[in-house]
Amino acid sequence: MPNIIRDFHKDTFYHVYNRGFNKQLLFLSEDDYDRFIRKIAEYQQRFPSIKVSAYCLLPNHFHFLLQDKSTKDELEKIDSRSTLISAFMKGLQLSHAMYFTNKYGEIVKKNLKLPVYEGRFCSKMVLNDDYLESVKNYIDCNAWRHALVSDPQEWAYSSYHWNSRSTSISEKRLKNSLSKSDSSDFYAELEF
Repeated sequence: MPNIIRDFHKDTFYHVYNRGFNKQLLFLSEDDYDRFIRKIAEYQQRFPSIKVSAYCLLPNHFHFLLQDKSTKDELEKIDSRSTLISAFMKGLQLSHAMYFTNKYGEIVKKNLKLPVYEGRFCSKMVLNDDYLESVKNYIDCNAWRHALVSDPQEWAYSSYHWNSRSTSISEKRLKNSLSKSDSSDFYAELEF
């Protein structure tokens, strides 16, 4: 069955996320995280109109806040059935899947031909500024929400550091807006 074409709108923010197949780990070492971050930078060079406003890499999943700022010329360079966000994510995930399989295939997959990711990737359109702030905070503090660190700034594999410097949102406000007991539909849907 072919992939459904996703309709990403220009200049609109999207929360994009995925996880390992059967919740398997995607990152088993610092080198894995570092390589993925280098690949983000590489794919941003290939797709310069994709703006990564926030990201967080966790052991078995990741989150991005992406925006397509493309021009007509850039869109003509990719497959007409795709969008820049889809092309960006496809390249990034395919690169990581090949790396992961070559490095860990025998150990993690037990020589079975299993996928690395649960599926293509999930995305949600960010509809307003309040939702944008919530998603950005959710992504930046995701490692803290999963109790991987006691403070969001301790997690090296997120955009928390550059986002906390470039905005006026204080750390206390971030933590308060992302209470671990938050039961909103948005957070409930994203259990990893």
